[in-house]
Amino acid sequence: MDNTPLNTVHDLSEFKIKSILKTLHDVVIASPPQKIFFNLNETRNALMENNVSNAYLKNIMEFLFLNLDEKNAATKFKANRKNIEAILKHAKDEIITNGTKKIKRYSSLFVPFFSEEIFSILNNALLNNKKVTLNIIEHKPFNTGKRIANKFCDKKIDMNFFLDSNLLQAIIQSDLCLIPAETITNKGEIISFNPIKSISIIAKENLVPMYVCCNTLRVAFDDYVKELLHLNFNQEDIWVHTHTNVNLNNFIYEAVPAKNVQAIISEGGIFPPNHFIEEVKNNHNKLINYFS
Repeated sequence: MDNTPLNTVHDLSEFKIKSILKTLHDVVIASPPQKIFFNLNETRNALMENNVSNAYLKNIMEFLFLNLDEKNAATKFKANRKNIEAILKHAKDEIITNGTKKIKRYSSLFVPFFSEEIFSILNNALLNNKKVTLNIIEHKPFNTGKRIANKFCDKKIDMNFFLDSNLLQAIIQSDLCLIPAETITNKGEIISFNPIKSISIIAKENLVPMYVCCNTLRVAFDDYVKELLHLNFNQEDIWVHTHTNVNLNNFIYEAVPAKNVQAIISEGGIFPPNHFIEEVKNNHNKLINYFS
């Protein structure tokens, strides 16, 4: 079975977040007291340098380092880490609960990409005796169709496997689309994996509602995330020994306008994209007060 992680190198899975938190925690443990604050900031800067467009990491770092100074760096960081871990767990549990509510028994779901939240939602639906059918597409270079099929091969779940050239059929045979978001802009645009824009257009034209699963910490409050839209797949992922007169322009991410999305499934509830952004802003202020 193919156990390769389903997330791209740019996405931050739960495992990677835990690894980053542990890395920062190890810095606190290994540093002399007078160097903890400096070393934590140096480590944060190094992590952000490699993830400059990642809103999820940026927001987590904001709360991890909130109100840290040279005097309280160790104790405040440990308290902030404990709080952020609790918030992430609560968010995941609530997204699973809210997402499961949208799944009706015997429905067909179009799931083109994968995330831990979507996997957990589907698992929870099965535990609640909501027998469903998954419509999945084989999408290169990550072979997501085969990987999703492998992930659910031991579950009592039927799957229809489509090549991505048959994207239209995969969508029109579905009752709803369930999509993960890499991030959501402050205008409610959803940034996710290519061909998310084509998916949203086909779904809307055929009256198949598209629901996007997104933790509120994935929302970007400025335009730096638009840099994601310029990222290309590595040549090695597409065609190693291509011809000199062939250009490989294959973008990893696309942006979908809010009007193409039925609703965002978040820890706070299920909202239309524009209402979701208002909820995020309110929640962000509450979190700042919570950490203060």
